[in-house]
Amino acid sequence: MIRLIYVAFGLVFLAVSSAGTTGTKGHEAPSPDFPVGPVAGECSSFKGEGGIFYRTDPIKPVGDAEFTDGMGKKRTLADFKGRPLLVNFWTTFCTPCIVEMPSMDRLQGMFDKQAFLVMPMNRDVGAMKVAHFYQRHGIEHMKIFTDRVGRLAHRNRIGPLPVTLLVDREGREVGRALGMMEWDSPEILAHLDACIGIGAPGKG
Repeated sequence: MIRLIYVAFGLVFLAVSSAGTTGTKGHEAPSPDFPVGPVAGECSSFKGEGGIFYRTDPIKPVGDAEFTDGMGKKRTLADFKGRPLLVNFWTTFCTPCIVEMPSMDRLQGMFDKQAFLVMPMNRDVGAMKVAHFYQRHGIEHMKIFTDRVGRLAHRNRIGPLPVTLLVDREGREVGRALGMMEWDSPEILAHLDACIGIGAPGKG
């Protein structure tokens, strides 16, 4: 069933992207020459089963704006500069967002948060409801962040969800995924390392 969701959603994204998708300015244009799956050792654009990864060209500072953490404190991405970030925009009613979230949680579970931080940026509810969502879906490792007003999403021209930004240690957007990815797969782990230098999994 999950594979069917990936395939169906991926076909929708490929069709939309071929016609031009909001939020891809500054990225490579969709191309039938995109490889299927990441290219080993390269941070390059590719097509996946559930979405497309675009390499940002040229690399640029990520758009920054205030959002809220799980304790209700106002934060910005600049607060986390110095470590690679994976910033995922999602909602509790977005089926592909929900499908990919367990793999994103497993990804965070492989790394010390001070070395590499996964930032699920919820767009539709407050922190308490996100906490309940995490509990229902067995999300154990990721922190809570919310962008209900949409300032951060607007600054980064976020379109249909899910959208995930890859941000390097200098606070630059290296690329973005439109659609679902299997974030803890060996291929994606290698791709993240090639793009933003997450290194080998480990808590040390």
